[in-house]
Amino acid sequence: MMEKRGVLVAVVIAALAALGIAAYAYTAMKPGNSAKPLAPTHPPHPGPWSYKPVAHPPRHKPWLRHHGPHLVLSDEFKKHVLEILMSDNRTATLLREGYNVTAIKPIIQGVVEGDGTVTLHAVKAVVVLREKNGNTRGAALVVVDLVNSKVVKIIEHETTVWSQQG
Repeated sequence: MMEKRGVLVAVVIAALAALGIAAYAYTAMKPGNSAKPLAPTHPPHPGPWSYKPVAHPPRHKPWLRHHGPHLVLSDEFKKHVLEILMSDNRTATLLREGYNVTAIKPIIQGVVEGDGTVTLHAVKAVVVLREKNGNTRGAALVVVDLVNSKVVKIIEHETTVWSQQG
Protein backbone atom coordinates (compact mmCIF):
# COMPACT_ATOMS: atom_id res chain seq x y z
CA MET A 1 0.00 0.00 0.00
CA MET A 2 2.82 2.44 0.88
CA GLU A 3 4.62 1.57 -2.37
CA LYS A 4 1.52 2.40 -4.42
CA ARG A 5 1.14 5.71 -2.60
CA GLY A 6 4.83 6.57 -3.24
CA VAL A 7 4.49 5.72 -6.93
CA LEU A 8 1.30 7.80 -7.15
CA VAL A 9 3.00 10.80 -5.50
CA ALA A 10 5.98 10.47 -7.87
CA VAL A 11 3.66 10.32 -10.92
CA VAL A 12 1.71 13.40 -9.73
CA ILE A 13 4.94 15.36 -9.16
CA ALA A 14 6.27 14.37 -12.60
CA ALA A 15 2.97 15.38 -14.25
CA LEU A 16 2.94 18.75 -12.48
CA ALA A 17 6.55 19.37 -13.48
CA ALA A 18 5.76 18.51 -17.12
CA LEU A 19 2.72 20.83 -17.07
CA GLY A 20 4.80 23.62 -15.54
CA ILE A 21 7.49 23.25 -18.20
CA ALA A 22 4.87 23.13 -20.97
CA ALA A 23 3.11 26.21 -19.57
CA TYR A 24 6.41 28.10 -19.38
CA ALA A 25 7.30 27.12 -22.94
CA TYR A 26 3.84 28.20 -24.15
CA THR A 27 4.08 31.63 -22.50
CA ALA A 28 7.74 32.07 -23.44
CA MET A 29 7.20 31.60 -27.16
CA LYS A 30 4.59 33.52 -29.14
CA PRO A 31 3.43 31.97 -32.44
CA GLY A 32 4.40 33.95 -35.53
CA ASN A 33 7.33 35.72 -33.90
CA SER A 34 10.97 34.80 -34.02
CA ALA A 35 12.20 31.93 -31.88
CA LYS A 36 13.62 34.27 -29.25
CA PRO A 37 12.04 33.40 -25.88
CA LEU A 38 10.18 36.08 -23.99
CA ALA A 39 10.28 36.53 -20.23
CA PRO A 40 7.37 35.08 -18.26
CA THR A 41 4.79 37.60 -17.09
CA HIS A 42 4.48 36.03 -13.65
CA PRO A 43 6.95 34.45 -11.23
CA PRO A 44 7.27 30.69 -11.73
CA HIS A 45 5.81 28.20 -9.36
CA PRO A 46 8.41 26.42 -7.27
CA GLY A 47 9.26 23.09 -8.79
CA PRO A 48 11.94 20.45 -8.93
CA TRP A 49 13.86 22.28 -11.71
CA SER A 50 16.10 25.29 -11.25
CA TYR A 51 14.90 28.63 -12.59
CA LYS A 52 16.94 31.68 -13.43
CA PRO A 53 14.84 34.86 -13.79
CA VAL A 54 14.99 36.66 -17.13
CA ALA A 55 14.74 40.42 -17.51
CA HIS A 56 11.32 41.59 -18.65
CA PRO A 57 11.04 42.69 -22.30
CA PRO A 58 10.16 46.30 -23.06
CA ARG A 59 6.43 47.03 -22.88
CA HIS A 60 6.21 48.76 -26.25
CA LYS A 61 7.87 47.08 -29.17
CA PRO A 62 8.61 49.74 -31.78
CA TRP A 63 8.15 47.33 -34.69
CA LEU A 64 4.61 46.49 -33.52
CA ARG A 65 3.35 49.99 -32.80
CA HIS A 66 2.69 51.13 -36.33
CA HIS A 67 3.60 50.32 -39.86
CA GLY A 68 4.02 53.91 -40.98
CA PRO A 69 1.54 56.26 -42.55
CA HIS A 70 -1.06 54.92 -44.92
CA LEU A 71 0.09 55.82 -48.40
CA VAL A 72 -1.89 55.60 -51.60
CA LEU A 73 0.38 54.49 -54.44
CA SER A 74 -0.16 56.05 -57.85
CA ASP A 75 -0.55 53.90 -60.92
CA GLU A 76 2.65 55.45 -62.29
CA PHE A 77 4.60 54.33 -59.18
CA LYS A 78 3.17 50.79 -59.41
CA LYS A 79 4.01 50.66 -63.12
CA HIS A 80 7.61 51.79 -62.41
CA VAL A 81 8.04 49.04 -59.77
CA LEU A 82 6.57 46.41 -62.13
CA GLU A 83 8.94 47.51 -64.91
CA ILE A 84 11.90 46.99 -62.57
CA LEU A 85 10.54 43.56 -61.56
CA MET A 86 10.15 42.52 -65.20
CA SER A 87 13.67 43.75 -66.06
CA ASP A 88 15.17 41.25 -63.54
CA ASN A 89 15.39 37.69 -64.89
CA ARG A 90 14.50 35.88 -61.65
CA THR A 91 11.49 38.02 -60.71
CA ALA A 92 10.24 37.98 -64.32
CA THR A 93 10.38 34.17 -64.17
CA LEU A 94 8.41 34.15 -60.91
CA LEU A 95 5.74 36.40 -62.42
CA ARG A 96 5.50 34.20 -65.54
CA GLU A 97 5.21 31.07 -63.33
CA GLY A 98 2.03 32.39 -61.73
CA TYR A 99 3.18 34.59 -58.85
CA ASN A 100 1.01 37.67 -58.33
CA VAL A 101 1.98 41.02 -56.83
CA THR A 102 -0.10 41.28 -53.66
CA ALA A 103 1.54 44.28 -51.96
CA ILE A 104 3.98 47.08 -52.65
CA LYS A 105 5.39 48.85 -49.59
CA PRO A 106 7.59 51.88 -50.32
CA ILE A 107 10.57 52.65 -48.10
CA ILE A 108 10.68 56.41 -47.75
CA GLN A 109 13.72 58.53 -46.97
CA GLY A 110 13.29 62.02 -45.59
CA VAL A 111 15.84 64.80 -46.02
CA VAL A 112 15.85 67.95 -43.91
CA GLU A 113 17.53 70.84 -45.72
CA GLY A 114 19.51 73.64 -44.07
CA ASP A 115 16.55 76.03 -44.20
CA GLY A 116 14.29 73.44 -42.51
CA THR A 117 12.39 72.23 -45.52
CA VAL A 118 11.68 68.51 -45.56
CA THR A 119 11.54 66.40 -48.70
CA LEU A 120 10.46 62.77 -48.84
CA HIS A 121 11.53 60.28 -51.50
CA ALA A 122 10.71 56.63 -52.04
CA VAL A 123 14.19 55.08 -52.31
CA LYS A 124 13.23 51.39 -52.13
CA ALA A 125 10.14 49.24 -52.23
CA VAL A 126 9.34 45.85 -50.76
CA VAL A 127 7.13 43.81 -53.07
CA VAL A 128 5.21 40.74 -51.89
CA LEU A 129 4.64 38.05 -54.51
CA ARG A 130 2.31 35.11 -53.81
CA GLU A 131 1.37 31.96 -55.67
CA LYS A 132 -1.11 29.17 -55.09
CA ASN A 133 -0.92 26.25 -57.45
CA GLY A 134 -2.69 23.06 -56.28
CA ASN A 135 -1.00 21.82 -53.11
CA THR A 136 1.94 24.20 -53.45
CA ARG A 137 1.88 27.65 -51.94
CA GLY A 138 4.71 30.05 -52.52
CA ALA A 139 5.67 33.54 -51.49
CA ALA A 140 8.54 35.84 -52.29
CA LEU A 141 9.69 39.15 -50.88
CA VAL A 142 11.52 41.31 -53.36
CA VAL A 143 13.48 44.43 -52.38
CA VAL A 144 13.61 46.91 -55.24
CA ASP A 145 16.09 49.81 -55.36
CA LEU A 146 14.12 52.63 -56.99
CA VAL A 147 17.10 54.98 -57.28
CA ASN A 148 19.20 52.53 -59.35
CA SER A 149 16.16 50.74 -60.88
CA LYS A 150 17.25 47.23 -59.94
CA VAL A 151 16.20 44.29 -57.78
CA VAL A 152 18.43 44.11 -54.71
CA LYS A 153 17.19 41.01 -52.88
CA ILE A 154 14.77 38.13 -53.38
CA ILE A 155 13.60 35.93 -50.53
CA GLU A 156 11.54 32.92 -51.64
CA HIS A 157 9.48 30.54 -49.54
CA GLU A 158 7.56 27.53 -50.82
CA THR A 159 5.29 25.20 -48.86
CA THR A 160 3.74 21.97 -50.06
CA VAL A 161 0.68 20.77 -48.15
CA TRP A 162 -0.18 17.08 -48.23
CA SER A 163 -3.12 15.57 -46.41
CA GLN A 164 -4.39 12.04 -46.14
CA GLN A 165 -8.02 11.14 -45.64
CA GLY A 166 -8.92 8.06 -43.69
